[in-house]
Amino acid sequence: MIAVVEAIGLKVRDLFPKTDNQLTGRARPIARGTASRGSFRSRGGPSSDQATNLAPQSCTPPRVWESTSAAAINSVTPDQLIALASQLGVPAASLQALGCGWASASTLHELLGKPSREGGGFLFPMFDGDRAIIGLSVRTPSGGKFTISGGRIGLFVPRDLDATPGAVWIVEGASDTAAAHSVGQAAVGRPSNTSGGPMLAKLLKGRDVIVIGERDQKVEGGRWPGLEGARKVAAELAEAWGRDVPIALPPPGFKDVREWTNSQQKKG
Repeated sequence: MIAVVEAIGLKVRDLFPKTDNQLTGRARPIARGTASRGSFRSRGGPSSDQATNLAPQSCTPPRVWESTSAAAINSVTPDQLIALASQLGVPAASLQALGCGWASASTLHELLGKPSREGGGFLFPMFDGDRAIIGLSVRTPSGGKFTISGGRIGLFVPRDLDATPGAVWIVEGASDTAAAHSVGQAAVGRPSNTSGGPMLAKLLKGRDVIVIGERDQKVEGGRWPGLEGARKVAAELAEAWGRDVPIALPPPGFKDVREWTNSQQKKG
């Protein structure tokens, strides 16, 4: 990743500037008897890549999600992938690494139990800590996002994660995962700003990680879901692993990883 970042004229420290140390830093393991988990919890909403129905318990066998995801991957055309890649500002190869596929209007009708108002949509598989597909996230061509009922929210995991060295960036959503992947960075997407901790702890045990927040504070001094969520997830990982877990933000002026990588591509 370092070589890729430096190739576009930056250093790794440019992504995590020292001026934000007071905002980011590290989450430390909780000493038993001195603090509760609640000390690290925050009230956060879903990320820009996650649907509003975040709570359904799994009632559909994993093999159904696996077969549906495989069929969607076989159905997506190169032109469809290129169109979504252009819309998001990421390479089509990074979308393929995430298992991006296409569900037709009839397929979505079958999955949803009702007609989709927007026709077909792109499917992204969501994984648990054992890399089993436990749900599907849908993104329509117009930008609408939702999950398929009957599954659980999970992680966005590139196929080549194990083959990509270096610390894993834990970002929010599928598109930020694709953006990090596009610059050669190992990355996993959590389903929302505050969720995914237990699955991440299992999936990434033994790897160095950095939990990436977002600059989504609306007013100075107001709530900051992206930072609050990063701190919560980092604290859960620190407790699970018994070691410090760093958190960081994109450079000032950029909301998230995708916005930052898009800006670097435009610079050439």
